Amino acid sequence: MKKSSIVQLCTNFILTVISVSDIYNIDISIFDISKGDTLVNIDDLTKLYLPMSETAYYILLSLTKPCHGYGIILKVEQITEGRIRIGAGTIYGTLSKFESDKLIEASGEYDRKKMYKITDLGKQILRLEYNRLCKLCENSKSFMGGL
Repeated sequence: MKKSSIVQLCTNFILTVISVSDIYNIDISIFDISKGDTLVNIDDLTKLYLPMSETAYYILLSLTKPCHGYGIILKVEQITEGRIRIGAGTIYGTLSKFESDKLIEASGEYDRKKMYKITDLGKQILRLEYNRLCKLCENSKSFMGGL
């Protein structure tokens, strides 16, 4: 099969390879996404981000609606009732890392401020962390009754 005759499409959880003579559907329950010239595997991102710091968790959580950096700082402070205060260096370093790992993406500008929103991959990582935290709480319940 010639390289030029293959087209690879990645949609949700199915990687479809189409050639002139064959069609293969390869179920990859955890998918790879394109990151420039390389593929990023969600397993690698899971190892990198989970368990997630509270700051990272709240930054992703706050981006379920588009927001700019300073707005994220305010939103996280509001969500956590002032318990977590993110500095400018932390927020912009984290946003840059999240953006390069495709967890978030730019969604335009507002009043000369870059707006960000969470991607589907970011939502998946956030869901995995949420599930991990739920399991942690669930496991703790049987022990907490005696305290």
